[in-house]
Order: sequence, then C-alpha cells, then structure tokens
Amino acid sequence: MRPDGPSHPRDADLSFESDVLRVLGERSGSVLSIRSIRDALGDPPPDLADRLDDLVRRGIIWTAGKRDRYALPETLNLRRGRIRFRRGGSAFLDSGSSGRIEIERRDVSDSLDGDLVMVRIRPASLGGGRGGDGSDASRLYGRVIAVLERSRETVGGVLFRTGRGDWVLHPLDASLPPELPVRKGPDPALTSGRVVIGQLVYDNGVEVVVDRVIGSSDKPTSMLDGLLGDLGIPASFPERVLSEADEVATLDPLQGSSRADHRDWFTITIDPADARDFDDAVSVGREGDGYLLGVHIADVAFYVRPGTLLDNEAFARSTSVYLPDRVVPMLPEILSAGACSLRPEVDRAARTVLLAYDSNGERIEERTSIESSMIRSNYRLTYGEVEAYLCGDESPDDPSLSSALECMSELMDALAARRRERGSLELGSEEYGVVFDEAGWPAELVRRSTDDAAHRMIELFMIEANRAVAEFCKWSELPVLYRVHPPPGPDSIRVLGEELGRLGMAMPRAAGINAASLSGILAEAGDGALASLVREAVLRSLSRASYSPECQGHFGLALRDYLHFTSPIRRYPDLLVHRALSQLEGGELPGESMDLADAGSHTSETERVAERAERRAVELMALMNLSGRTGEVVSGVVVETPGFGAFVRLDDYPVDGLVPVRFLRGRAPKIGSGLRCTIDSVDVLAGRITLRPGEFRQGGQ
Repeated sequence: MRPDGPSHPRDADLSFESDVLRVLGERSGSVLSIRSIRDALGDPPPDLADRLDDLVRRGIIWTAGKRDRYALPETLNLRRGRIRFRRGGSAFLDSGSSGRIEIERRDVSDSLDGDLVMVRIRPASLGGGRGGDGSDASRLYGRVIAVLERSRETVGGVLFRTGRGDWVLHPLDASLPPELPVRKGPDPALTSGRVVIGQLVYDNGVEVVVDRVIGSSDKPTSMLDGLLGDLGIPASFPERVLSEADEVATLDPLQGSSRADHRDWFTITIDPADARDFDDAVSVGREGDGYLLGVHIADVAFYVRPGTLLDNEAFARSTSVYLPDRVVPMLPEILSAGACSLRPEVDRAARTVLLAYDSNGERIEERTSIESSMIRSNYRLTYGEVEAYLCGDESPDDPSLSSALECMSELMDALAARRRERGSLELGSEEYGVVFDEAGWPAELVRRSTDDAAHRMIELFMIEANRAVAEFCKWSELPVLYRVHPPPGPDSIRVLGEELGRLGMAMPRAAGINAASLSGILAEAGDGALASLVREAVLRSLSRASYSPECQGHFGLALRDYLHFTSPIRRYPDLLVHRALSQLEGGELPGESMDLADAGSHTSETERVAERAERRAVELMALMNLSGRTGEVVSGVVVETPGFGAFVRLDDYPVDGLVPVRFLRGRAPKIGSGLRCTIDSVDVLAGRITLRPGEFRQGGQ
C-alpha cells in the first residue's frame, strides 16, 4: 500500500534518479566525476556516493574506469535489459529502443533466462559487413558483463546422481543449463528420478539447495507440481486467507445497496465445457431496428475489499493459472467457483455494461451505462453447444434461447464488420487440450480452435464492454490500469520482413505498418503449413501487451482506449477497475490505494509467468505422451534449418523435433516443407525430440 504525500521514499528516489539522468543526458557522451555531478545537482543528498552506487547496481548508470566516474550506459556502449535464452544456449536481449541484441552462447556468462543484465555491444557489430567470427553484422551482438537482478530464486527439476557420486538437478525449464550442481546432497535414502524444488544459490556460479521433494518424475502430476514450484506459483492459499474468504462469501450483496434488478432479463453464460468459474454473462435483444447488449460481470469488488488479506493475496497472484489437470485460481474456490461465479438459476451480484447499437453495429454513445446489478443466469452453455446452434446443426428447445442466439448472431456479424473497418489485427488462434487416462497419463492431445463463431461472438461482446468502460474511466480520470499494446518497432518490422522473405512472401509496400496490413499478410498466407509459420512470424514482431496507468491505445485491436474489465475473478487489473467504479458509484472520490505504475509492472509480469506455465505444462504433457511413442511415424513442417539439422513443428503436437544433420544425408529441406518422420528418441527434461526423416512434402502439403 502506498501512503499519500510527496515525501514517500519512492518519490524521492525517482526524483533523484531523474535528476542524475538529466545531468548525464545534458552532457551526452561524457563521463562525469562525482564532483561534477554534485555541482550540477546544486543540492545533492549527503549520501550521494551511496545513491549513485545504487543506480549503478540497478544498471541505470554505469561506472567508467575509476569508481567515482559515471556515465549513461549508452555512452559506454552498454545496454540494459532482460536476457531470453533460445534452444541451443544462445540468447537475445530486448533493450527497448535499441532493438534486439544477439548474445552468443559463449557470451552469456552465468546469466539465466529472464535475468536483468548489462551487455556490452561487440565493436564488430557496429559496422557493416560481417563480424570476424562470421556473425551477421547487420544485427547488434553483445556480451553479458554483469547480472543486475536475478529472475528466479527457486528451481524445479529432477534429481540425478552422477557416476562420480555427485548430485545434479536437471531443470524442468529447458532454457536453463541442463545440469545444475546440488550444493548439499539430499537425504541418502533418496533415489534418482525424484522431482524436487530447490533454492538457487549464486555465491559461486549457480548451485541448488534442495528444499522440497515432490514425487516421482514418471508421474505427470509430480511434473506439473514441480513446474509450479519452478515458477514460484503458489499451489495453495494460506489458512488465514481461506478463513477470510469463507467469511466474505456469506455477505448479502442486496443488504444496504441500490442495485439495478436485472434478474428478469434473459441471460446466458458461454464458456468452455470444463470451466468452473463464470465471470461474464450476456443478455441481447432487439430494440427498434438495432440491438441492446447487456454484458454482466461478476462483482468481485463487493467481496474483495482493499487492504484485506484476501486482496493482498489476490494482488500477489494477480492472475489465475490454467494447467491441463487443474486451475490455480487467483481467489479461493469458495469465491472463484462459488459466491462470485455467475452460475445458472442463482442470484448473483454483478456490474452491468448496457450498450445500444443501430442496425449497422454502431454504438449509440448516449445510451451507454455502467451500473451495479443483480442478475440470474438462465442457461450455462458451452462454446461447442453454441457453435452447433449458430451453424444450424442443432436447434434449442427453448424458444427464448433460440431467439436470443439469433439476435446475438446478427449483432456479432455487425460488430465483426465494424472491427474489420477499423483495421483490427485478425490473428486467429488455437490451443491444445490434454486427455488423461485412468492412470493419470497424458494419453492424447486434442487441438481446439478458438476461432469459431461462438468464441468470436463472446470475444466481440467482451471487447465492446472493455472499450466502453475504458472510455468512461479515461473521461472520469479514474485510477485504473489500462491494457496497452504498442505498435511494433522498426527493428521488429525489419526482422519480420526478413522472415517473410525466407518464406517466399514480401512485406506490404506501405508508408507504415498497421494492424490491417499485418492482417493482410496473414490472409495472403492462406491455410496450411505456411499460414502457421507466417502467423508465428507476425506474432514475434508484435510488442507485448501490458498493463499501465496511462491510456496509450491498443495496436492489435486498433483502439484508442482499452482496458480489461470482464474477468475480475481471474485478473487483478479487472478487479481494480471494478473497485474504482464502485467507489465512484458510492459517491466516493476514487484514490490510488497502491502505486499504479508498480501494479502495472507486477501484473504484467505475473501474466507472463502464468502464460509461460500454461505453455510449458502442455509442452511437458506432449513430451511425456511422445516418450511412449518412439518408432512411430509423425508428420510436421520444417520451421528452422540451423547448421546442425532441421527443426520440425509436429502437426498434432505443440512441440518441435530435431532432425540431426547426420540423418539428413545431404538433403536440404526448405522452411515450410512438410516432412514425415520417425520418432527416434524423446528427452522429456531437455525438451528434446530426435527425429529420423522420411518423406518430404514440399510446401507443407
């Protein structure tokens, strides 16, 4: 929590940092002594040297030669950023405006994936031509000279004992070194092959101290438990938080409130078949020759009040995590799947966004309203059921449901047309589900499209609600977090052009790249293997969306104002929006209960960790499934051709396999070519699948 007033230590730190950067920036390219900085500041703090050293430790400024001489990192040919490792051990640094800096395996020092590092640009990469080591000098190359901040304190993996009798940990995260030495041996009775969680120690290189033993590595649940521990995701709630959740779950939302009563509206929820929490419901009807859309969102803010243990825990987690065999919720289940969940045939507290449209799908601004409400969902439908209704494969027995779905389909078509007109990026998407057998083994992976009509319809309705609430919050100057998606930078566009060129496609000849032009690239790629590779290239070119207190627009959606409002059960930024709206509605002047810039950084980072956990969990289950299929034939598409072989993206699994160069026998597969292969071996921990090539299918056909 942040106290009010300019005397807060963070304000003073930011002011000092800003002043030092200004002084060094005014003398761009110069190295200044501590005496020169003291003179330029005018009224320097008494502990100036210590404060400057702190900025150096954080990589904001750097020392030049002598300890008491300082400069901006750029002046010394340095860049600061987080290092991201690739398979094979090479890495890159995304340093913002400087673009991506390549870091070869020999230059990563003892950094680990996600560490905040300082990198020195290699001189050869600043000129034209090629570097002396054969590197492409059109790109920047660098060497890690310091680790400023470690990204992780814990690691999950599988213990093994070497032939020398030493214990090593094989991390579950394939971006980490394949073997980490264990500083203190575990219990002598412990056998190899156990999944453990350990503390990382950085005193002398990187070592592991085993903290907790989970179970056998041949059990998928143990591996997923280890994955959660590896990423620091809490698997359970503290008892005091659970007790507080039990108490607030009994609160009566009608007591002492004036909620709009929408319990007689025909309302439905549409979610995946295995969903347990329902935080959004919709009501749609005709009004004249237009439409009236009600988007009802669970009123989590009524139950989760600021400053409570429950709120602090929700902020720490900031998001729910969805693994193949479980959900790790942001809120205890008594709220997430109980009191807050918009289950059918029960009264629930909500916040309703009412939106009116004309026949062309244009919103009638003066009819927009946002209000606290009570609703009663009539139906809980799955995406599959709604898709069957929309496609005409099935007909609802209830005439009211049939009428509502028909109206929803018409409004969806109108809104989709408006979205295309404004130039929204149409990426399409798909995900994999894991089917476990009775023994808990991942027996099958099922590809699920999220680009069908049912998914698109709910997505459009939720975007409309988020957009309307963002406009209201911006106009009202409410302290909330916006969803920000910057346009891709010049370096990303250049790299995209190179990747498209390798796939036989060209960048659009336009003055600037926008979301519509990227959609055009995807449309040109059509269907099949090429489309998948082009989509990935476009995705890599995009900036990451994040949370910020500043409303800066959303490139992908082609919207000026946007935030997340529709999922407060599973996303903390949505809860902050609900809280501000509730305070305003209650006659209060919403104030910042926390530092919103820090909150934006924290929630953006926890979102990235959750996405990583979800992706790695599915990949891990795919690898475990494939480990029992050696000798079987699989098909895929060549996605990369480094000098040591060819990586093949498997058609029916979200993983890549490597055809080593020794198996290619002089054949040179083209990127985008289809290839049938035999599974030679699978190393689950290393995330490595070795394939033997069979029949090539040019063009991925």
